[in-house]
Amino acid sequence: TVYDDNGEIVYGRECVERIIDVSFDDNSKGAVLSSIGADNGSIITKCEKVSFNSEKSEWKSDPVQTYCMAASNFDNGALVLGDDKCAYYNSKGNIISSYVYSGTFAGCDVSGEKAAVILNDDKRRKYSIMLMKDSKSEPFMIYADDELRFVQIYDELAYVMTKTSLNAYDFDGNLRSTVAITDSYTKFRRSDKYIF
Repeated sequence: TVYDDNGEIVYGRECVERIIDVSFDDNSKGAVLSSIGADNGSIITKCEKVSFNSEKSEWKSDPVQTYCMAASNFDNGALVLGDDKCAYYNSKGNIISSYVYSGTFAGCDVSGEKAAVILNDDKRRKYSIMLMKDSKSEPFMIYADDELRFVQIYDELAYVMTKTSLNAYDFDGNLRSTVAITDSYTKFRRSDKYIF
């Protein structure tokens, strides 16, 4: 059930799906619902685009074999970040591109078509961040010497926290700024021009 700011129901449905993520449209008139299930012993994620003024779905996707960690919508399509791969969907619910991760999922953030996924391999001491600009571009990999702890997207930049620094990258992989931090921090929040 979706409520407006006055507490009135704007959309409701009776469903048995395990909805794990809801990504609202910019105009708040619809959303992409991501649900998880199982198929032949594998975890799958399905997406569905709904409009709050219609009982019918705009589109339903084919399942992708991954556990949804985060999702976003854009141009009536969607982006699903799973625990081992990600997939972009077009405005008809068809997968238009997907990528299998080359490391162990350790965190992510998504904003519209842009996404950042932390991939850590502690046994091999390999750490990387995968930056995705849009469905048409290949992901850009940035490798680090330290464990990557947290990532957030703000103002078209991916802010990546390591044990010793906080770095801001654009989605072409260029380092825009960096600041040293102590290793006791595990997360951060940005508010206007300040990071806490």
